[in-house]
This record gives sequence, C-alpha cells and structure tokens, in this order.
Amino acid sequence: METLWYTKQHEWVVIDGTLARVGISSHALETLGEIQYADLPEEKKNVTAGEAVATVESQKATSDVHAPLSGRIHRIHAELEEHPALINTDDTETSWIYILDEFSMEDVSKHLLTPDEYERYIA
Repeated sequence: METLWYTKQHEWVVIDGTLARVGISSHALETLGEIQYADLPEEKKNVTAGEAVATVESQKATSDVHAPLSGRIHRIHAELEEHPALINTDDTETSWIYILDEFSMEDVSKHLLTPDEYERYIA
C-alpha cells in the first residue's frame, strides 16, 4: 500500500514497502513554473535527510531537490534527462525524480509531513 508524505522543502514522497519515490510538490511547481531541465543524482549513492541531491531548472528559477530521508538512491527517473517536463504532471507515477531505499521507517514520521500537515504548513 502506498502512502503519500511531504517535506518542508516541498518534495512529495510516496512510500511503497521498502521504496520511497520522490518528486516536487505541486505547490513548489506553481512557484517555479514549468520545469525544463533536471540534473539527476547518481544511482547507488548514500544520502542524508535534507541533503540537496538533484537540481531542477525552470524559466523562473533553479531549485534543489532534497533527500527526504537518509538512505540510498535506488534508481533515477532516467527518462527525465530527455523529457524533464514529465516532472510538471500531478501523477506520482510519472513525475518522480528518484527512488530511495535503505531508509528507516522510524524516520518517516520524524522528517515527513502528512498531506494535512503539509496543507497547513503552506497555508
């Protein structure tokens, strides 16, 4: 069963078993505008919660994408190298940037916000 979470840095996280799919929240996309370029992280790299691991660029700005949890980059969404506009969709199956593994489920509730908590945070 998939569970949706958010970070205060405006990433969304879908937890599905031992994997965490990460993308940019629609709130952040409204601010950034349409993404035109994505600099993706290296697969199999260990990351720390809060660390900038990728970069996205729009006509308006460049923004870092942070690791929501400490873990390892399991896989990148390589299709974004040719089609970065996929990030602009609301579909978490299409707009993800990378997938984490080897993270602690205990850290999920420590570092991430529920959808309701995130809505209050951005209000």
